[in-house]
Amino acid sequence: MPQNEAPKDIRKGPKAKPIHERNLSQQELTPILYPERTYSQSQRIRVLTFLESHQIPISPLGGHRKPTQTEASERYQIPQRTISHWVRRKKKIEEFGKRSTVRKMVEESSRYSGRVLWPELDSRLYRECIERREAGRSVRKGWFRMESQFQF
Repeated sequence: MPQNEAPKDIRKGPKAKPIHERNLSQQELTPILYPERTYSQSQRIRVLTFLESHQIPISPLGGHRKPTQTEASERYQIPQRTISHWVRRKKKIEEFGKRSTVRKMVEESSRYSGRVLWPELDSRLYRECIERREAGRSVRKGWFRMESQFQF
């Protein structure tokens, strides 16, 4: 190959089929009944605020009423069932701010605390792990799981 030419892109495996040649399986043909959707905290609060504080005129004479969940669903393109769930959980959604206790609890539970619950078991597993590695044997997650259950 000459030096000034770039190497051709080499693909591994069979070539991908074009869409018109592909066949759908039975599972792919079934309609999606409940599409997965997630909504941000600000979106939830926006919808709940709309339900709580917005006023819809009833008549030209000046009467007003609060919007229904169905109207909020149509306005924000969110399923009414989801909005209904948010209304029931309104207090928790309001509490989930930047400095809320709920958020702190979630963050603390998801972080590793570093505290060892069984120090003797931990040190014994560590010693055995070092011995196995020095002997040239593999040490994987499954070994730790099985060995810790056996020794516990």
